Amino acid sequence: ATIKFDDLNVTSTAATPAVSLTTSSGEITMTKLTVNSTNNVGLYGRNLNKLTISGGTLTSVGAGAVDVQNSTINVNLASVSTDGGPFGIRLIQNTGLFSVNGTSAYGSGGTIKNTTTGAILNNTGTVALNWMDFTTNGTGIQSTGNAQATYNGLRITGSTGYAIDATNDLVLMITNSQLQNNGAIGGGTIRGLATAAGSYQWLVDQTLIVDHNGTPILFKNQGSGIGASLATTVNHNTITADRSGMSLVDIQWNGPLSSAVTRNVLTAGAANMTGVNMVDSSATDALNTRISQNLMTFNSSQGTGVKVSAGSTSSVQVDNNGVDFKGVNGIGLRFALGGISSAFIHTNTITDEAGGTTGMLFDSVAASSQLQIQGNTINLLSTDLTVHRGIIFTSVTPTIQLYGTTSNTITNTPTTFSIPVNSSTGHIIINNQLSP
Repeated sequence: ATIKFDDLNVTSTAATPAVSLTTSSGEITMTKLTVNSTNNVGLYGRNLNKLTISGGTLTSVGAGAVDVQNSTINVNLASVSTDGGPFGIRLIQNTGLFSVNGTSAYGSGGTIKNTTTGAILNNTGTVALNWMDFTTNGTGIQSTGNAQATYNGLRITGSTGYAIDATNDLVLMITNSQLQNNGAIGGGTIRGLATAAGSYQWLVDQTLIVDHNGTPILFKNQGSGIGASLATTVNHNTITADRSGMSLVDIQWNGPLSSAVTRNVLTAGAANMTGVNMVDSSATDALNTRISQNLMTFNSSQGTGVKVSAGSTSSVQVDNNGVDFKGVNGIGLRFALGGISSAFIHTNTITDEAGGTTGMLFDSVAASSQLQIQGNTINLLSTDLTVHRGIIFTSVTPTIQLYGTTSNTITNTPTTFSIPVNSSTGHIIINNQLSP
């Protein structure tokens, strides 16, 4: 049987859900659903063969606006709002689509505030939350095991936990959002975890993040997720953070990793912070990464612009980044390449305004690696007595190949270049001279 409502409007203060749908073997269709509920759930669904909602607005106070589980759904809503209660939206073990659409303006998709968890989205197919606000919740959005989770035009502020905490979402897309002042100390704003095997695709694009407590973006795998693959893009974001010892973009993977971190503006306000930390610790799987056109500013000491660590073979391109150190003892670009690697490092500008900077530091490079280093500018401070260094190789397993077609410019240091003897063939060009 099919049950159809053209325009259902419910206002309720009862102790039971405003709209309760349970154990239906037919199809329930609503052209438009409008609910205003107080002290109980607005839309409650369990074990529905097919629930279709084509539009509407759900508003609740003191309880969740949506709670649907173990159902097949095709739900499109204009807005969802909740003030108080354990959650605003809870979707568990569903198949199909749930979407809050808004009107392409911030806040037009509704506001979820003062809840324990703003949205709980677990194993529920495809979810799209657009143009919603999440304010002063415990966790903004907690999701697990979804085929696709898309968050566009969100404003998430004042969460005591993560703004977005995603585990095992195969596709995760965060775009055009503003995520500010979320996270516990040592936590962060966005956490993507893989604890199960799979092929993951995660994107953060054109998003503003302000994080005073932890890591703005953390993507990692662990446990049964070791060996899973990740394709990720972090693009055109503006990120500010000031928790000592943290990275602004932190990707820690063990498995096949393909990543692009491009066109971001990163500002670090505390000591010992890293702009982009790219780690693939697998001893067998390849890292393929491009870190390009980012602008990074470090306002305290011991910052690192880019850090790339690969346990196996890698293809690395780091180009057209600007790294500015306003605190002492910075490292512009840092590499530990544990497998045969191909690296193209070009047209980066590293500026030391405080002293003690090393432009590029290669902690280790595996034998048979090929490194093309050209067109970089390293401006070191000339007015202090700290040690300044240009391009430094600490440990190299012979033999690697160096080459470059245009000169690197390194100013204000006698140590423009250093590499262990008999560890390389070829040359790069520094200040129009071949090195080594």
